[in-house]
Amino acid sequence: MKLITAMFLLIAACAGAQTNLVSNNSQSLQGMIEERDFLARMRVICTPSFWVSYEGVLHPVAKGPDQEVAMIEFKAAKQGYLVLTNKQDRRNLLIKYISSSGVDVKYQGMISDPKSLGKGFSTIGRYTLIQSLENGDAIIKDSESTFYIYGLGRAADDKDYLNAELVKEGLKTYTTTIGGTKTVESYTSVSLSLEEIEALSKISANFSRRVSELTAKIDSLSAQQKGIIKY
Repeated sequence: MKLITAMFLLIAACAGAQTNLVSNNSQSLQGMIEERDFLARMRVICTPSFWVSYEGVLHPVAKGPDQEVAMIEFKAAKQGYLVLTNKQDRRNLLIKYISSSGVDVKYQGMISDPKSLGKGFSTIGRYTLIQSLENGDAIIKDSESTFYIYGLGRAADDKDYLNAELVKEGLKTYTTTIGGTKTVESYTSVSLSLEEIEALSKISANFSRRVSELTAKIDSLSAQQKGIIKY
């Protein structure tokens, strides 16, 4: 009788151990799935097209319906996490992979703790550069109006250009090439510099590498779980 009882206890213990193993693997698997989802979404949001640069600081800006949807879906996804529920834990993940991307430290805080632009963002899809000024400012016009643009950069006069990314500053009075003055609306260019584009591209690529690593681990662990359950 004692032998039978001992055998039942041993079977129960083995079953319990197997159940715990499956449970622990499930928790680990869920955590990796959520980390992959989080980093995959950050990989998209960290592409240069999601960002502008104002007074030396990078800011995320949704520039169209697709990007607006991506940001809304990201927020909803975070609310549905079961393991990666702590905001600081998610921030620590960002810091880890942003810092390991090799970008200058000045960009790390801008991306891991981004600040709102705080000004209305707008674009001029097509414009003619009337006058490129020595300080990097420029006078441009679209089909209807003339504008003074701070920090647009040097370019050829009397040429057509596309997609100026801007924030409105107010009115500006400048001296025209033929003498006299003119008052127009002024904007600041918030287009990314080449350095900023490179930094964001590196960060996005580093997220992508980690997503690939997690995918391999998730596939392996899923296969192990199926084997345990089948057995």
